[in-house]
Amino acid sequence: MKKLVFTSVALFALVGSVYTVSAPVAQAQVKKTTPQPAAIPVPTCPANDPNGCGIYQ
Repeated sequence: MKKLVFTSVALFALVGSVYTVSAPVAQAQVKKTTPQPAAIPVPTCPANDPNGCGIYQ
């Protein structure tokens, strides 16, 4: 029983250490996109417009 527990703990530690070493490499390859605020149209209606700038039509 002691060998089973020792083997399980050793295997868990080994897998954890391999994961922590390989995780930063995988994250370094992620390509980040920059937000494009110019694609969002600027509202031309006042904030208190009861029609909601035509959104309810």
